[in-house]
Amino acid sequence: MSDPYDPNQGNVPPPPPPPGGGFTPPPPPPPGPPGGGFTPPPPSPPGGGLPPPMPPGGGAGYTGGYQPYTPGMTPQTAGTADIGSAFSWAFAKFQQHIGQFLVLSGVIFVVNLIGQIVTNQLAESTVDGLRIDDNGNLVDSSNFWSGLVGTLVLGIIFGILVAILRIGIYRAALKVTRGGAPAIGDLTSTEHLVPFIITSIVTGLAIVIGTILCILPGIVAAFFFAIAPLYSLDRGAGVGDAIGKSASAATKNVGPFIVLMILGWLIGFVDGFAYGVPGLFLYPILALLSAHIFRQINGEAIAA
Repeated sequence: MSDPYDPNQGNVPPPPPPPGGGFTPPPPPPPGPPGGGFTPPPPSPPGGGLPPPMPPGGGAGYTGGYQPYTPGMTPQTAGTADIGSAFSWAFAKFQQHIGQFLVLSGVIFVVNLIGQIVTNQLAESTVDGLRIDDNGNLVDSSNFWSGLVGTLVLGIIFGILVAILRIGIYRAALKVTRGGAPAIGDLTSTEHLVPFIITSIVTGLAIVIGTILCILPGIVAAFFFAIAPLYSLDRGAGVGDAIGKSASAATKNVGPFIVLMILGWLIGFVDGFAYGVPGLFLYPILALLSAHIFRQINGEAIAA
């Protein structure tokens, strides 16, 4: 019998619906890596992926800024120079670039030879035109003096031209230490030419004056100023800065500086005695040796 007070009329009420109105949510996904499933890339190496910086003293072709390593460059220890490795490297690089170096030194040889021929012929014609009367007086001496002055002027002009061209040998040698190759443009490049000439003139005068006064001061000056011009040629350093750095390096590299000084004198003597032929080979080797020692002293990497 139904109960009028029972709203379900005796029936068992259905179970309540699950939360969410009857919808069963799917199970949550398994936990992933931090970042919502995104796997971050591995961290970059120090420096943002750039090659490591050069050791103190800069790198090949150092100009005061950041210089990355170049494959084949050998780091050096600043302040010291190994004369044995410098000789080995200089001979090896001369053999590697013998064609280019002979072209450069050959141009200098030809210019020097032309200068000698022209000045010698002018001097001979001046002497041949000399006339002396019975009393020992010059006859028409104006031609003699003009010829003498002309010979001296031409000799100076050709001497300066040869000296400027020879700078190209050292410029090429410095380029080889950075992994480059000699080129004919090295003879005519004007990069850092003025600082180099000024430094060379100042150091040269100091050596000459010291030699005239008492010989020993000239030798001392030649020792301390051995690589001063290279600072001006490679970096554009002023004469004071170049001399100061060369003198400071000389006190730490007595042996290499003595070798450079003696070789420079010997090559100059032999080259002048043999009409410039030995200089075709000796000046490039001396320039390569000087450039290698220069890089070692400054702790700069050198192309192997």
